[in-house]
This record gives sequence, structure tokens and C-alpha cells, in this order.
Amino acid sequence: MITLTAGFGRFASPRRSERSALIAIWGVYIVQGQLGGLTFVALPAILRTKHVPMEQIAVFSAIILIWALKFIWAARVEQLRQQMMGRFGFGRAIFLAELVIAGLIIGAALFPFCSILPFLTIFTGAAFLASVIDIATDGYLIAHFPPSLRRLGATAQVGGGYLGFALGGSFLPALYDNAGWPVSCLVAGGVTILLSAPLLTLAHTDPSGLIHAVTPVTQRWRPNLLWALKRREIQAGIAMIIIFDAARRMTQGLGALYLLDDGVPLTIIGALNGIVGIGAGLMGTVLGNFCVRKSGSSTSLTFIAIVTSVISGLASFAILLGHRGLPLFIMLLFLESLVMAAGFVVLFSRVMGLTSPRQPGLDYAVFQSVSAVVAAMAGFAGTSLAGKAGYEAAFACATCIALASIPILKLLQKPFEGG
Repeated sequence: MITLTAGFGRFASPRRSERSALIAIWGVYIVQGQLGGLTFVALPAILRTKHVPMEQIAVFSAIILIWALKFIWAARVEQLRQQMMGRFGFGRAIFLAELVIAGLIIGAALFPFCSILPFLTIFTGAAFLASVIDIATDGYLIAHFPPSLRRLGATAQVGGGYLGFALGGSFLPALYDNAGWPVSCLVAGGVTILLSAPLLTLAHTDPSGLIHAVTPVTQRWRPNLLWALKRREIQAGIAMIIIFDAARRMTQGLGALYLLDDGVPLTIIGALNGIVGIGAGLMGTVLGNFCVRKSGSSTSLTFIAIVTSVISGLASFAILLGHRGLPLFIMLLFLESLVMAAGFVVLFSRVMGLTSPRQPGLDYAVFQSVSAVVAAMAGFAGTSLAGKAGYEAAFACATCIALASIPILKLLQKPFEGG
């Protein structure tokens, strides 16, 4: 799929075949984001309009555990991905899996809202299949794209996620209000099929021989989770994710809560989280891609950590100012969303370089599972601290963690300077 002549230099640009692969990958990640928006935003909101109890709706949040636990089945998925090359074809297999997800979403239109069990079953199954697709796509991206172009894959992953989540969480609820649930499901299923269609253009084999040229992959190799966890690259990557993500995730959802407590109307907060947040997220993906292209992922990781500490510190100061600091705080929320997205691109680009060519899908799944766990734990810690000591204390704590992460990140990356 990829020619070695594309080069491994920092400023290499994608060729036509690589651009075709990126289009297909963008489609996959947008579909993933749409499913997340539909599962965690649209469907709970629609169920609430049907007076379904909140304690039942809350059960849908447990579906996120699938993404935190996907490292468990990642080895088998990675093995199947490697076996598909040259046989059935990666693109065909993923397209068929996407068709099943589309069928599940369309099938949800057949059930009334009197019980959440059918919807919980359908979207749990769709989420599991989506996690399998995610593992395989990540492995394909890392294995077939030279290191200099993986930043484009990370950009697709983050940017596609933002676009898809906006589609599933904002557009589909609006469509439901005007056309009803069956039409919303048909549209979501149709979009899934449409965005997955470019997968059929992917070559069934690896004509460039890139995998065999740069890796010791053999047909007998079996992806192994324990082997991954023993490697110092994986251990360093896990440590990077924990220290880098802790500060950012700690305050991720606190901004909206603070504005709500300060008397800002819920409609304005919704607009900030929606249009402004998504806009900042997409701008951040572009910024992250630019940083990695110009400075490399290692330097960019340190830069994002510095900026995060500055934003968190200013946010804590704005809260101490009270209502007078509200305009500054709102501006900082925009910057936080922008830097958050840029940080995802930079971090994902960095840890992609730490995966083994023998099992990139499995190694990357471990990193993503760790990121999901950090998000849950840091978010809980930040919310708890804000409730006990105030919002300013939570942001101040995040500032200290971000500052402490700067020398630690440099220390962790030192053995892998060329990665």
C-alpha cells in the first residue's frame, strides 16, 4: 500500500496511494465517533424525553468499559489482521464489520422506548465490534505508514472522532426532533455505510513490502500481551500516558460545572461545549499535526505539557477572581479544548513510535486502554477535589501535575530519542 520511496524524513508528504488509505481511515474514525455520540449523548437524551428513569439511562455509561478493556482481545484481533493481508483483504473485512454495525443501528429503529434492554444490547454489541475495528485499523495504520506519516493517522483518529461525535451527538438528536427515531437510525446506518465504502479501495496485499522491509514479522508470530508488557518501550509509553494525561483529564469536565455553578445558563454552556468545543477540537488536531511535523512528537509532547500547565494555572487564577474572571475563564476553556485535541495527536503520534512492528495493533490497544483508565480515574479525582476544596484547588493541582510531568516526560523519552 505504501512505497518506501515516500521517505522517512520529518517533512515527508503522502503520495496518492497513501492519501487513498487516509481517506478510508478518516471514514472509519468518523464512524467510530458517530457511534460514541449516538450511544453516550443522543440515545440517553432521547430516552429521557420518553421519561425513562435516570438510573436506567446511567447504565449506558458502562459501555465505555469496552474501550478500557479492549487490550484483552487485542492480541487475537491483531493476529487476524495480519492473517487477512494477502488473503481476504483488510479493507473488505473491516467494511463487512461496519455493515454489521450499520445493521445494528438500523435495527434499533424496530424497538419501542418502553424498555432500555434492546437498546443496551444493540449498542453494547456495536461498541464491542467497533473496538475490534479500532484495534485492526490502528494496527494497519502503524504497520503500513512510515513513521514520518503516522502523525496524519493520529490526526485522522482525533479529528475523525470529533467530527463523528458531533454528528452522532448533535445532528442525530436534531434529526430525531424533526423526523423521528426510525429515520434517525436509517440516516445513521446509511452514513456508516457511506463513510466505510472507501475501505473497498484498499489493496488486498502489501505490494510495497513495507512490513517485511522494516520489521522481523513472520507468519508464525503470535501477538502476545505479556511480551508487550515486558518491553521497556511499552512500559515507558504507559508511564508517558499516565503522567501526560493526568493533568489534562483532571479538569476536562470541570469547566462546564463551574460555569453552571456561577449562574451561566445551561443553553450557553451547551453551545460552548458543542459548537465552540468541537471547533476548538478540530483546530487543535490541525495544531497537533503541525507541531509534530515541524518539531517531532517528543519535543511537541513537552511543549503541550508546558502550555497545559499555563492554562490550568490561569484558570485557577480566573476562578479566584470570581465573576470578574468569567470572560478569562471562558476564553481559557476554548484554549483548553484546543490544546486537549492537539495533545491527543501529539501523544498518539509519540506512542505509535513505541509499538513493536510484530504486533502494533495490540501494543497500541494497550496504550489506549491505559488512556481510558486514566481519563476515568483523573476525572473522578478532579471532580471529587473540586467538590471538597473548590474548583480553584482542582485546577491548581492540575497545574502542579502538568509542571511535574515536564522533566518526567523528558526522562522517559531519553532512551528513545529517535522514536
